[in-house]
Amino acid sequence: MHTDKSKNTAYLYYARMSDRLSYNSKDASELAEMLLTRALDELFGITLSKEERAKGPHGKPYLPNRPKVHYNISHSGRFVLCAVSGVPVGIDIQQKRIVDVAKVGKKIFPDDEYRKFLKSETMQEDFFRKWVLRESYLKWTGEGITKDLRELKTEGWHQFIHLHRDYMCALWAGKPLDIHIKEI
Repeated sequence: MHTDKSKNTAYLYYARMSDRLSYNSKDASELAEMLLTRALDELFGITLSKEERAKGPHGKPYLPNRPKVHYNISHSGRFVLCAVSGVPVGIDIQQKRIVDVAKVGKKIFPDDEYRKFLKSETMQEDFFRKWVLRESYLKWTGEGITKDLRELKTEGWHQFIHLHRDYMCALWAGKPLDIHIKEI
């Protein structure tokens, strides 16, 4: 059991679904459940099926009888991720795709940041970097998208994680963590 070490570490378990099959959100949720089950067993000796589960006021899941065990899940496209730690964490992954970033960016960036963003030669890439940062932050705090994203004041620590060139991923926590990544 890695309880003491997990206070300074985030464990990222992930799986990549096959390109040959079609998947839906139910499939991704089932895979996320499998990743969480495995991570909790390997890291903490916890049998997930025997644990009570709950959700915070804005939907962040947690284990009420295990206050020193924190987890967060994200999926997009072919990737499903589960971050587990001894401290609160937020994880987000987004498959990069062509979106009307000028339109969407106006809703999530403060005015000064939005003006800089519009002049960027890497607007699509910048958009997804900013998006996963905001989303992982909100998942870390447990707030969800409950307020104007243009007014989001962030604190804490984050790390981008490279899993594939067509995806952007970020982990957020209250302090720097060592990150151990395991593909399942």
